[in-house]
Amino acid sequence: MSFYAIGIGGTSARCVESLIHLCAMGLGPDKLHIIFVDPDEAHGNLNRVKVLISRYLTLKKELNFPEDFRLFKTEITFSRDENNQPIYAWSPVREEKTLSEYFKYHTLSKEYQDLCQLLYTRSELEDLEWDQGFRGRASVGAPVMAGISKQLDKEPWHTLIQNIKTTLGNGYFAKLFIFATIFGATGASGFPTIAKILRDKANEENWGNKGKFKIGGALLLPYFSYNIPPEKQDTIYAHPEHFILNAKTALSHYHFLWREGSPYDAVYLMGERILDAKDRTYAEGGINQENPVHYIELLSALSALDFYFQKHQEGRQRLFSYYAGREVPKEEAKMVNWQDIPLSEKLENEALFFTSLGIAYLSFYLPLIKSEKYEEARDLIPWDADFFRKGQLRLEKAQKILDELASYFYSYLRWVCEFHLSTEQDLRLFNKDVLKNVFSHIKKGEELAGKIDEESFKTILAPEARPYTPLKYGYDELWEEMCRIKETIKKKKEEERLSTVPPGGETGEFATGKLVLLLYKAIKRFCNKNYGLKLEEE
Repeated sequence: MSFYAIGIGGTSARCVESLIHLCAMGLGPDKLHIIFVDPDEAHGNLNRVKVLISRYLTLKKELNFPEDFRLFKTEITFSRDENNQPIYAWSPVREEKTLSEYFKYHTLSKEYQDLCQLLYTRSELEDLEWDQGFRGRASVGAPVMAGISKQLDKEPWHTLIQNIKTTLGNGYFAKLFIFATIFGATGASGFPTIAKILRDKANEENWGNKGKFKIGGALLLPYFSYNIPPEKQDTIYAHPEHFILNAKTALSHYHFLWREGSPYDAVYLMGERILDAKDRTYAEGGINQENPVHYIELLSALSALDFYFQKHQEGRQRLFSYYAGREVPKEEAKMVNWQDIPLSEKLENEALFFTSLGIAYLSFYLPLIKSEKYEEARDLIPWDADFFRKGQLRLEKAQKILDELASYFYSYLRWVCEFHLSTEQDLRLFNKDVLKNVFSHIKKGEELAGKIDEESFKTILAPEARPYTPLKYGYDELWEEMCRIKETIKKKKEEERLSTVPPGGETGEFATGKLVLLLYKAIKRFCNKNYGLKLEEE
């Protein structure tokens, strides 16, 4: 089985960002091929997720975890160019940057020029350049997205199609998931078009086992807003006050397009009754268009996992539609708890472990290892003597990987803080008082060393999430768990995994990966006791 994700437009980049973090927790598939589609290649959201993926790939390689260890287990791949460089994003922008140039308007007959004028304003034809997106004009993006059908023999589409055909040829399911917003332009124009182009390709070429080619999608309904500066009121831009109308019109259009069948096997719709404007500012595009993550984007990533891991039947069935929402009065709709989150029975514990791991690593263990007195105090650090040679974690190679892991965890904690705090909704997943402290330091670019106290560490889970009585100590209890690991190892395989000198010798990357293994094991034991999880140890 193979898995693919396509993110259309800048908002979908934030959806994929959430999917990457879920993969880092160990919730993703074994392998995932990603393509971004965006005319605005300098989009701030896209650049942010590209940096995140680069860190993920570095850690996936350098930490050298065993195959059966869940963290960072997903292998993320991309199509590559003639120089073997990854192609993160495909842009429809070539030499033509306006509809007039794309249609070669001035060479058309008067009949076709009149048709263009009927469908588009002069500004949409002549003035709207696509290099910063379609500015809320899905009708402008539609003919441009349709041009993908002429690009399928080129990258990144060629590799995507070949990988899908190979999977099908071997008799396995190939599952593609597409992220898009319906109330903008790039997503609304690309969502029906890309799926249809690929489905038509499979039918026209009669791919082997084409009934095992499944396409799902997350279609994001309106959930955020922003204020428009007065000086921009007369320019072409995406109007937040039109988002609801845009979504309604697009859904009606999709219904018409799919009256004889949809290219999708499943579509997940999600949005919010309250359009969230907190911490969201207007930007025309480019690097400045980077907004905080919203919890709706987390839901979209979870919908991808739901689609990937569903047991599908071969052949085309009817279109399955799923939605996430709360049918409660508006004043009650602001509260979001774990029960409102799909797949929460699995996500809650894994997110708790991973968030605790990130905070413990950044605030306590990394500063300890980097301390000049670390080696002098080795006799007081039993877990170091049990599993590492003296100085292993101080090797240059180990230090570089430790720093890369720190960069990743800062990105992860920023993500967690943003979808909790950069919203008018009342999220009750993790403890917002703890996250406010964490976020205050991250926004200032400060390190977390010594900034998150014991009380905060042992109360990361929101008090409303479940009844629990925290242990007396936080970091001290975690330290005790680290020191007890050697004496509690029961499985021979685990003992070999954590042995001081693994086969092939010991270098910095082995030491760093082993540290994460140990700390994660201790974190799970700590959380089990602290939050009363009653989980059996793996």
